[in-house]
Order: sequence, then C-alpha cells, then structure tokens
Amino acid sequence: MKTALVSLHANRPKYSKQVLDAMDHQSSELFHIASLEDSCAQKEEINAMLESKKLSYAGIEVIYNKQIPHTNNNLINALKHLVSSLHGFDAYIYMEDDTLFSKGAVSFLLNHLKIHKDNPRFSHVAIGALEDNIPLNPKNLSRWRNEYDWCALWGYAAPISMAHKILELTKPIFTPDEREKIRNDHSLVWDNCYANYFRNEGMYCITPVISRLNNIGVDGGLHSSGKTWKSWEGL
Repeated sequence: MKTALVSLHANRPKYSKQVLDAMDHQSSELFHIASLEDSCAQKEEINAMLESKKLSYAGIEVIYNKQIPHTNNNLINALKHLVSSLHGFDAYIYMEDDTLFSKGAVSFLLNHLKIHKDNPRFSHVAIGALEDNIPLNPKNLSRWRNEYDWCALWGYAAPISMAHKILELTKPIFTPDEREKIRNDHSLVWDNCYANYFRNEGMYCITPVISRLNNIGVDGGLHSSGKTWKSWEGL
C-alpha cells in the first residue's frame, strides 16, 4: 500500500510539536501531507517544526486552508489534496494536532489495514479504544476487536475510498454564520457525519484493546476533549 500521513494543525504549536515528535521513527516510509490554517498566528513556527521533521518521512507537503478556520474546511483541504495527488496513494493515516500516537501505533494501523482493506464492510482501523482499565501486558497490547457500533475517528488508518466518502459527506463552511450553526449542531461536523454513515451502512472498524492514542488537547483547537488514556503511558 502506498500510504500518506495526513495531519491537521491549528494555532497550537506546543501540541503540534508533541504530536510530530511522537511520530519520529514510526513514519519514515510515509509521505506526509500537513494542512495548516492560513490565518494561524503561529503559522511560521509550525512550518519550522514541519521542516525540521522532513527527514522522518518519505516526503512532505504543507498546504494551507485559506477558507474560514474550521476543522471541516481544514480536513476538506487536506483530503482533496490527498485524493488528487500524483503520488497515487491508496491508503492514509489521519491525525489532528492533539492526537498523540504511542510507540508502535503506526505499525498497528498498517498491519490491520492490510488485513481488512478488501472487505466491503470495512471502514478503518482506529488507534483509540473505549476502555481504559484493561491490564497493560504484551498479550493485551496485541489484541484487537471489531466494532460495529462505535466509530473512532481521533486517529485512524483507512483505504483511500474513505477519504472520498468523507469529502462527499462533509459540508464546507463559507460564512461565520455557517460556522456558528455547526458549532451549535455537532451533527454537521465531519466526524459525526461520517459516524452516522458508518452506522447506517452497517460497517465496522478495528480498534485496539489497549489504546495507542493520548488526546492532549484541553484548550480548544481541532479536537480537545482533554481525555487522557492511562493505558497509553509507557508504551
């Protein structure tokens, strides 16, 4: 599989640095497409971070969301670039500016993507898990399960067909009023749009029993529930 890493960045360089650092030594075979808000006050600082990481990837391209700052627009910007790329990607890994992958996360994603990619009901491989009280041991680290009613999209790997479907389902934001509407109706945000499609179509995703993701966001931005997965520590 020719696989790209797609990352979204807002105005939080301290989080972007942690996320990018966590990918060191996991991503040397991936091409990196980084989408950055053009209005971001810290754009140059984040650009410098991305430039410093270029040897960690097979290649890197930084693109800019010049529309109204919003995750929907930043994501559309990134996925349009992904699917139209002359590199001919057939899969991708997605992460946001506060989704910190643990060691071995990329291997977990790519291994299960390879196993399931040809199943017509398969959606994606998630890196997060629902539970956080399972003992951390080598056996549990290798365990996984099918999820038919939970669509984890904080960090995932998927065939390129999922990028096309998300683009089809996601509404662009053209005006401040539209942004406010989506802020008050989360069903219009890209991840909820896709999750509804996922459930309606009876699809499944693969999730690890032990989470390989730590969401470090606590102060706004792309994804900021502030949830910390205890099982992630030390992996």
